[in-house]
Amino acid sequence: LYRRALESRATEDYYMLFLGRSLLEQSKQVREQVRQGQAEGQFRMSANPGIHEVLALTPERTSQMGWVELLRAAEVVLMEAQRVNPLNTDHTANLARLYRSWSDLAFDDPAMRQEMLDHSIDEYNKAVTLSPNAAHLWNEKGNTHLARGERDLAEQAYLHSNGLDPLFEQTYLLLADFYNADQRYDDTVDLLQRGIAAMDADPRFRPRPLCIATWV
Repeated sequence: LYRRALESRATEDYYMLFLGRSLLEQSKQVREQVRQGQAEGQFRMSANPGIHEVLALTPERTSQMGWVELLRAAEVVLMEAQRVNPLNTDHTANLARLYRSWSDLAFDDPAMRQEMLDHSIDEYNKAVTLSPNAAHLWNEKGNTHLARGERDLAEQAYLHSNGLDPLFEQTYLLLADFYNADQRYDDTVDLLQRGIAAMDADPRFRPRPLCIATWV
C-alpha cells in the first residue's frame, strides 16, 4: 500500500519513511525465521538499486527476498527520503536506526555488525547536527556508542542529553544502567536524587488534587 501511494506521489518523503520502516520490520521477521531454521528467499536486487527498482517490487518479490536484501531496499527508500527532504531530521535518524537494527540482526557477522554500527554513528552525528536539542537522539547516539564499546563517548552523549532536558526520564534510566554496569553506585544514587529533585520542583510532575463535586 505504501508502494502504491508512492506511485501517486513519487516525491512524498513521508510515505517513503513508512515504506522503509515496513521493509525493516519484514527483514526482522525473515531473520527470525532463518534463525529458527527456515529457508531464506533468494531473490536479489541489482548491485546498486535505485528507488524505482524498489518501488517496482511486488509483494510476491518481497516475500522471496532474504533479510539483507530487505534491509538494502529499506536503505534505498530512506536514503531517497533524505535526498528529497534533507533538513527533515526524521529521515537521517531513521537511517541511523536502520543501520543500528542491521547491526543487531548481523549478530553472527562481526565485520558487517561493525560496518553498520559505523554507518549508524555517522547518521546520528548528522541527526544531532540538524536537531541539536533533541535529547532522545543523543540517547540513541549514546546507545550506539555503547554497542561499539565506546563507553566514554556513550556517557558523554547521555550527559549531554540530560543537560538538554533534565526532566527526561529515559536519560536517567540509561545513565543509571550505565553506572550500575560499571559498579558506580554512588554516581547512580546522586543522579537519581538529582532527577527526583528536578521533577519534584516542576509543577508538571505534581499530582493534581482531587476535585470532589458537591451535589445539592
